[in-house]
Amino acid sequence: MIIMFALVCTMTASAQFQLTKKGILTEDGNDYYVVEFQGKTAEQIYKSAMDYLMANYTDPKKGITEQPNSMITIKIICGDRCFYDTFMGARFYYVLNMNLVLRFKDGKMRIDAPSLISAINEAGIKFSFGANDSDDFDYEKVFFNKKGKKNEKAFNSFSIYLNSLVPQIIDGIKNVKKVNDNW
Repeated sequence: MIIMFALVCTMTASAQFQLTKKGILTEDGNDYYVVEFQGKTAEQIYKSAMDYLMANYTDPKKGITEQPNSMITIKIICGDRCFYDTFMGARFYYVLNMNLVLRFKDGKMRIDAPSLISAINEAGIKFSFGANDSDDFDYEKVFFNKKGKKNEKAFNSFSIYLNSLVPQIIDGIKNVKKVNDNW
């Protein structure tokens, strides 16, 4: 609907986020990842990012907000195969809504850890992340059990999705195809 990302498992970039009790962090504990763009200005990197997003995603105007040359926020709807849990041997999939923020400076782009908004399971039960809809932090209900142990199936399936999405975006921006204007 807003922006649907095709899951292309290209792992050429090394941006790796992981789920923790504190949220989504990089392997070294940061809540962002920096990608180098040698010899490029913030404006050039921003333009490449917008060219890539506008060319590759469904209805990007509804899912992208921008501060020209400095920041892009992408609203992502991870379809019904984003991650799953099991209950009594049955697999239940979730649709996940999240935001991904890209920030630009000369020579580099910062990717903030995705901000989870909500997840809806196949039974129609919505889990909201943070205090927007309630004071209950449902992040723990989705990714951890009552004893605080992580839900391995949900963790692993979401990690696979997330760690293929971010490199896909990085590769797309670094290798954005120039449109042939000789027509």
